[in-house]
Amino acid sequence: MKKRFFKSVVAWVLAISMAVPSMSSVLNAQATEGDIQNYDAMTMEQILSSDESLTWVIAGDSITHNGGWTAGLNSYGEWMEQYLYDSGRGDDSVVLTGWGGAATEDYQTYENTPDKEGPKQDSGMGIENFITKYNPDVVTIKLGMNDRYKTKAQFVTYYKQMLDSLYEICETEHKKIPKVILLTPTPIASENFLDDAKHGEVADGVYESTTRQRNALEKIVNEYNAAGKHLLFCDLRTAFLEEAQALGEDYVSVFFQDPSDGAIHPNAAGQYCIFKTLAKTLGVYDENKEIFQIEYDDLVYHALYADSTENVTY
Repeated sequence: MKKRFFKSVVAWVLAISMAVPSMSSVLNAQATEGDIQNYDAMTMEQILSSDESLTWVIAGDSITHNGGWTAGLNSYGEWMEQYLYDSGRGDDSVVLTGWGGAATEDYQTYENTPDKEGPKQDSGMGIENFITKYNPDVVTIKLGMNDRYKTKAQFVTYYKQMLDSLYEICETEHKKIPKVILLTPTPIASENFLDDAKHGEVADGVYESTTRQRNALEKIVNEYNAAGKHLLFCDLRTAFLEEAQALGEDYVSVFFQDPSDGAIHPNAAGQYCIFKTLAKTLGVYDENKEIFQIEYDDLVYHALYADSTENVTY
């Protein structure tokens, strides 16, 4: 009886010991999955309610970079940084990586950027240098103005390659999946976009159309979201269209003149419109907050008279 009992105990111990590696493997696998910080699966409300400091990367072309078209007033990225600070998120880091002339091919992996515009000429090129090296939690991307000479198929191919690389590098190297917001190009002041907007689809072979790119980006967002991602779509083109309908003939002078180049790069008022549209996309727009109560005319005035003793306040 004692012998039989002893054998039973030994068998039980052996069974437990053999099971331990399997249980350990399961736990390790779960821990590995748990180590991935998935901001993509979170809503912006959840992300912004976090006590953790966040890193925001504001990426794009010359409109994101801003240059001198606002006479020193805020770009939309700087407005976003101000909003975060005013909202009690002063510990968040906002990294502005806009670069004049940047197109989707410049946002490929470093080794795949074009020879004449990539690493052989400018070591700062590549998605690694524009976005992933900053280990971002939230990424906004505004590209397309310098892709107008591409067909829609070329534009979509480059854009998807960029997104796939962004997700892969961040997850592999940083154990993180960032929240990504895609901003459409703003319309060119000289294009008849009021009439153009009536036509939802533009032929693949048509170049120089920000409508075509807007539609392509919406489809990309829908495709990725159907596959399990949670991209946000910031429709700047439609927002500018709505402002044009409200402002009428004053639209171009308000958004694209003094000191804008008058065609492509929005001025201080245009940048503020981009910021408000982005805030609405993120779900943080509140017309009762002072930062959202600035008048376009005030921004244009202070850009024109930068030496004025009056301040743009909110």
